[in-house]
Amino acid sequence: TTFTANGGTVVFNSATGQTLKLANATTFNNVMLPDDGTTSVLTVNGTFNINGTLKTSANRTLDMQTNNSALNAGGTTDNSGEIKLGSQPAQFTRTVTNSGKITASDGTVTFGGNVTNDGTIICGGGNVTFRENVTNDGKISGSTGTITFRGTYGSSTATEATPAILTASSGNTYFSSDADFSYTTFTANGGTVVFNSSADAGQTLKLANATTFNKTSIQTSVGRFTAEGTANGKLIANTLTLINTNADAIFNIPINAAIIEMKNTEETAGAVTFNNDVTAGTIDNTTTDSSVINFDITFNAATEVTTPVTFGTTGTLTLGNNTEDTFIFKVGITHTAGNTTLCGKIITNSSPVVLSSDANIKTLTLTGNSTIQTTGAVGNETGAAITLGAVSAVSSVSGEEKTLSLTGGTGNITVYGAVGSESTKLGNITIKGNDVTLQKTVTTKGELSVTHSGIFTIAEEADITADGGFTQAGTGTLAIGGTSSTTSITTKNAPISFN
Repeated sequence: TTFTANGGTVVFNSATGQTLKLANATTFNNVMLPDDGTTSVLTVNGTFNINGTLKTSANRTLDMQTNNSALNAGGTTDNSGEIKLGSQPAQFTRTVTNSGKITASDGTVTFGGNVTNDGTIICGGGNVTFRENVTNDGKISGSTGTITFRGTYGSSTATEATPAILTASSGNTYFSSDADFSYTTFTANGGTVVFNSSADAGQTLKLANATTFNKTSIQTSVGRFTAEGTANGKLIANTLTLINTNADAIFNIPINAAIIEMKNTEETAGAVTFNNDVTAGTIDNTTTDSSVINFDITFNAATEVTTPVTFGTTGTLTLGNNTEDTFIFKVGITHTAGNTTLCGKIITNSSPVVLSSDANIKTLTLTGNSTIQTTGAVGNETGAAITLGAVSAVSSVSGEEKTLSLTGGTGNITVYGAVGSESTKLGNITIKGNDVTLQKTVTTKGELSVTHSGIFTIAEEADITADGGFTQAGTGTLAIGGTSSTTSITTKNAPISFN
């Protein structure tokens, strides 16, 4: 039969079910499966081309699956019944309104227009792509095929009591624009969720509750990636990866991850900022080849890491923006490739803090009163080494100089570079450790107090200017200066004490 649509609507309304055989390229205008109160199925054999609207009413099923038939819906689709898709491609070119059920199989499925889903969309083994915005107040369930959301994802009528449901693919699920999970119950399904916007505005992930991902990869290339949410919002992940992002990544919600990977080696790599609490088993910021990691990393809230951390970035590592911020690196922290900024406390459990080498001196800049303590949070651990390069501070008005406390317990404390300067004097400096070595000048408006059980070495070039006084105490010995020049200790009408 040669069929001509003639601009009308073809109605398939058998009460007992019917079959549509399409041996040749046949195109329909509008197609309707009306609801007349009975349950019936239209089984299609062949490629179903529809230029106009497709309407599948309640109790009606459009079966493209049984005979693995292709579907090309060129107009709008309104489904309150069921559409079953097979291993052949299915294309919904314009808007889709679904209050029923759309079930995919192994074929690719493309939603070309906006999708409003109050029902159920079940993805199969084939790739499913949503090219425009998705409003999900029902259920979207992934399987093994890739799911791609190129437009925004969010909800309209879903609430905290009756949330939408989104189950990711066990393969990859991509979000290329904003994703609002505020009223969505998300299930990771063992796959990887990738945020990969290339829009100038970047993209935002909103979480209203604790949301668990398996592996999350941030690959935003333009603008910035921002994770935000309500007071209850939290991102939980087995692995949080930032490798290919060329834009800034900002996390304004708490992060709880077994592994955080930050390995972007692109020259245009964006900065990574954590503005809320971070709990991690492992932070990996190193490479195994000669490539360089060069972006800034900032932690602006309480942070706790279980395993040793080496920050390999040549950029600035910023720890804290409040003196109450605490950074617990249980098994130690190393950052010798770049400079470090500190406001708050670095604490380890008898593990070293290494922020410089002697060969390539880096600067620790204090932006607030700060502490480095390797004797545990309550100070009852044995301690470990603290190694610093130069120590500076942001300029401050008189009376607001930044203080520094170094507690190494039985560990040695070594400062390779100059501490403070005439233009950026520190406040009180307190050092407690085994061997204590000052290699360069110390300049402070406050008091310098050193307590040591081993050798306290004030090197030949380590002139000390401590306006508020100088105190040396402990059971160890003292070695001052060298043979080629004098080494001075100077205060301003304040005592110099050797105990």
